[in-house]
Amino acid sequence: MHFAWRRLRDPRQEKADNRLWRSQLTAMVLDDEECKEDGRRLCKTNLLALCYVLGYCLITEDVHHEALKFFPEINPDKTVEELSIDVKRRRSLMLPRNTYKTTMDLAYVVQLILTYYLSIAILILSGSKELSMAFVDQVASFFVHPEGRPMTLFQALFPELCISRQKNSGEFTAALRQIEPKIIEPLVWANSIDSATTGWHPDVLILDDVTNNRNSNSFTARVRVTKAYKLSRKILKPTGIEMMIGTPYGAGDIFNDQLLTARPGSYDRVFKPALKLTTGQRLDPDGFPAEEELELLFPTILNYEFLREEYEADYASFMSQYMLDSYGAAEIIFDEQEVLNAMEDADKIPMVGQHFLALRLPCRSQRWTSVSGAVGLMHRNRMYIVEVIHGHYKPSVMAKVIHNIARKYELHRIAIEDSPGARIYQPAIDNYALSTGWRISIDWTPSDADAGERDIRIRSMEALIATSRLRFSTGVKTKPLITGLVEYGMHDETGLPDVISRIADNLPVSVASEQEDSEDAWNMMRERDHFNLVYGRGPYAPPESEPEEVEPEPWIEDQKIGEHGLEICIPGLEY
Repeated sequence: MHFAWRRLRDPRQEKADNRLWRSQLTAMVLDDEECKEDGRRLCKTNLLALCYVLGYCLITEDVHHEALKFFPEINPDKTVEELSIDVKRRRSLMLPRNTYKTTMDLAYVVQLILTYYLSIAILILSGSKELSMAFVDQVASFFVHPEGRPMTLFQALFPELCISRQKNSGEFTAALRQIEPKIIEPLVWANSIDSATTGWHPDVLILDDVTNNRNSNSFTARVRVTKAYKLSRKILKPTGIEMMIGTPYGAGDIFNDQLLTARPGSYDRVFKPALKLTTGQRLDPDGFPAEEELELLFPTILNYEFLREEYEADYASFMSQYMLDSYGAAEIIFDEQEVLNAMEDADKIPMVGQHFLALRLPCRSQRWTSVSGAVGLMHRNRMYIVEVIHGHYKPSVMAKVIHNIARKYELHRIAIEDSPGARIYQPAIDNYALSTGWRISIDWTPSDADAGERDIRIRSMEALIATSRLRFSTGVKTKPLITGLVEYGMHDETGLPDVISRIADNLPVSVASEQEDSEDAWNMMRERDHFNLVYGRGPYAPPESEPEEVEPEPWIEDQKIGEHGLEICIPGLEY
């Protein structure tokens, strides 16, 4: 490699020195063909070097190495249709504010253009169209070389891709763009998450800051943005790559939804908050920790004093924007990791025990829109949740679902909360049970008149989970179960935590009964052993004497003389 490229300055040195060296390097590139070729090759293969060439000198290897590795390496031997080969198609990068995540994203788009400028199509989606257009215009600015202006270092390396002016804001196509066959999509273009995207088919879909302070200020709003994203992602080609870059805003946003819905190992995720406590615990609102109690993960950008000031200004926004905590200031009763640790392999669930089925039916007055149910298996003073029901059903279908679950676990008695209007569904359940011959009796559980009583009952499950008395089978629907527990109290949907708490109510008050049973069994065994010792029974019985040898009687066929002294002519017929 040319010696000039080995002298890339450390960004932590003086900025004037960096600018001076970059200007000298530009002159060398214009005069030395070998230096130019080495620089072109370096920009196409090294994202950190390209950041420096573009002027982004505050991106460093020691602070941003995880983020730099997030962007897949570009193999020039691959075609655009082969981009996703040996690469995970879904990727998400979560970094705090002011850590240059969008800057690295910009540089990576430029790197894609350097290799695939003839045929690639890149779509930039953001929460607002103005932001995505600014992103594209920034990418285009690296290639725009007005007449009479000196070339930048990047333009000196790639003059064949430069244009004199950008035709349209929010859209850019390089000078050597292929025109036959004509490609409908521009090289790179911008749109917002809630704009019409049908008909466009990008090879690379980049979602940069899709959630913002305007479209994600409530759980309902975040869910709406997430649904819009799931529609937009359908336009991505089957061979394309999707990259999600940004900061979480709360439960229900695209980052939180991806974590709960994506199959493990199906996507690449980089998560790096501003700091972490040495104890490994979650940062609480009781005061910012001392400097020796935490580790800064972006020390050259986000120092201790700055983070403490932001924390003291607003704990909720600090948790989402700097700690990347999707639940922000919300009180987390059921920790996500705690719930995951309570998952039990379905093959290891006991085969015997007592089953319980609890249900909560839809109720408009309570704002319950779905059917929620759970099946628990109690074995040796532990409750295993082996199945959950969560969804929207017509009354006839609901009756069938309830019947099938009861019959699957051989239950003739089920518990349903006696909420307003719930008894209306009883005839449908009874009639369907009669049609199949499987009798079902309903125990109507009294509904909690006080919301506080329900809340206390649900919260009390946390102690059962922590002590492993309440476990969850891996065979259940994981997303609604984990979401329902972890996000409890953050929105109106509390169905699964409610019915699971009803199931957990069947557990003994404490584990003392199990210990007492074990102690009684031990005492009975000791008494039995003492009885055997006194009376010489069991293992203490004297050994039996060896039996005397008795000469076996001859077979009747071998007898010649009968008992009366007469000769036997035909054996067996002498009597």
